[in-house]
Amino acid sequence: MRGWRAFMDYRFSPIRVSLAALLAACGNVPPYPPLEGITRVDVRVRLAGRDTSVASITNLDSVARLVEFVNARRSGWRRPWYGIPVPTTVAELYRGSEFMGHVGAGPSFLETQRQDDFASRPATAEELAAFDALLGIGTKIIVVPPKER
Repeated sequence: MRGWRAFMDYRFSPIRVSLAALLAACGNVPPYPPLEGITRVDVRVRLAGRDTSVASITNLDSVARLVEFVNARRSGWRRPWYGIPVPTTVAELYRGSEFMGHVGAGPSFLETQRQDDFASRPATAEELAAFDALLGIGTKIIVVPPKER
């Protein structure tokens, strides 16, 4: 019986169970439902480690173009085992005053928070440029370092 006990202790150790749970949480995310009724997009950028609100888009044509961009990318999202990357540009999506999620962009990826979940996907330079253009953000952001004392 000693062999069976050793096998069970080895096979179901807390570290192995935790690792299995972590890996089970990773992987593909089912396609998101289309966004509908979005009326406002708040734009944030991450500069020097801080999020800064830069604009609120309420023009319905501009909002509709961004929603079309997001809806064209409803599938292909993943939860990587190493975690979700942190975006540098974020579009927070609202239906009236109700937060519906966000979509963000980083150097080579898109990131989203929808349906109480976070996910990311690779993005081409063209996709990232289109996303920034829809938000009215130039591709060059100049960061001035703080003065040294």
